[in-house]
Amino acid sequence: GKGRLCTCAEDKTVRIWDVNEALKEGKNGMVVRPTDTLEYHTNVVEDVDWHKRDINMIGSCGDDRLICLWDVREGKRNKPMHIIKDAHKGDVNCLAFHPMNEFLLASGSADKTVKLWDMRNLKRCVSNCY
Repeated sequence: GKGRLCTCAEDKTVRIWDVNEALKEGKNGMVVRPTDTLEYHTNVVEDVDWHKRDINMIGSCGDDRLICLWDVREGKRNKPMHIIKDAHKGDVNCLAFHPMNEFLLASGSADKTVKLWDMRNLKRCVSNCY
């Protein structure tokens, strides 16, 4: 929903923040704590993206060559709902959900490729761009 933010870090985590909570307090310089921490990656998490149409889904990728799709609803955050292992031959540096097609996801890697994924079948990518 509105006011939520997701971030990633070198500590192998993805964190979810509720900015609305901080704004409610109305104090400048207030310390905001994450509402949740998602842990599965085994190396630096390079990028996260919030799904454009499903407010409960985020994607993450990292130097462990994983792409993880997360359901951020209460009780479902303990592990990713989908994991693409060895998504690329190198570190996965970025990912983005398609703004219009709810099933498409793009990822970019240090292996100099961009891959397009159909989330209905994540066993292999739909397209490789070199």
